[in-house]
Amino acid sequence: MDVLNDTFFEEPKTVNPFPEEDYNKKGKLRRVRPRILKKLLKYEFKAYLTPMLIMLTALFALAIALCVLGCFITPEDFENNSDSDPGRMIAWVIGLVIFIWVALAAIFFPLVFATKTYHKQFFTSQGYLTLSIPASPQEHILAKRIAGYIAMAIGSIAAVIAIIIAFLPLLGMIGADGTPPSDPSVAPLISGWDILYIVLEMLVSPLLLMSVCGGFVCWRHRGLKTWMIVVLGVGLYFLSTVLGVVLAGAILTIPAHVWEFLLEAGKWISLALKCGVVYLLWLYETQTLRSKINLK
Repeated sequence: MDVLNDTFFEEPKTVNPFPEEDYNKKGKLRRVRPRILKKLLKYEFKAYLTPMLIMLTALFALAIALCVLGCFITPEDFENNSDSDPGRMIAWVIGLVIFIWVALAAIFFPLVFATKTYHKQFFTSQGYLTLSIPASPQEHILAKRIAGYIAMAIGSIAAVIAIIIAFLPLLGMIGADGTPPSDPSVAPLISGWDILYIVLEMLVSPLLLMSVCGGFVCWRHRGLKTWMIVVLGVGLYFLSTVLGVVLAGAILTIPAHVWEFLLEAGKWISLALKCGVVYLLWLYETQTLRSKINLK
């Protein structure tokens, strides 16, 4: 009888609605779950696949075309000699202009595509479907950041490779007149810290651009008006003008060694500020998706 009473009054065990891997050691649901993040990334990469393939195909097709045209160009074509054929240079220059625009599009297309889909999937009628997925705001935004960042990196690397292919036939003309190369002793030395800064800057800058675009979309959703954008643009213009005048005056008054130290410290401070802006925008975006959504 006592056994039956103990069984009857025993509190039922709570069953977690998600798999055990979604919880941390304290039994709380993780804000970013690898299982959910993988699924979101799958759909993000699928959305990028077709437009990126079209963009990269056009980029390498133009690069190969410029490479073929460059095989028929001679050094005399750059000097406008009577023996040169202007048609070859005209065709190559026209192809080069188109190639430059396509290369820029390959680099910045992921940024434009990410901003457009960000607004469409979160702040339009499609947001009802997106936000009904059992995923946290951190998982949604992180999936879009990772996919856009990788797509932007692929576009940039593809653009560099395409540029090498396009100019490959013309590389043999450099130094063809027999002039000796410049003295390497007068070339500025690049230290390990400079290389580290360049690498970090290349890693942080695309993430900052994507974060600024995402934060701007959230700001527009939370009530940013057109006149505010105009005032902000005018304010930034005058601020940059004043800073330019101040820097010009500082160059003339501050000693060279002090100015060199300030520039060296300033670039690391600016890099830290960029990381801080990325983090603050991350908090702003997640807070917007968590409590400031107003779909119509």
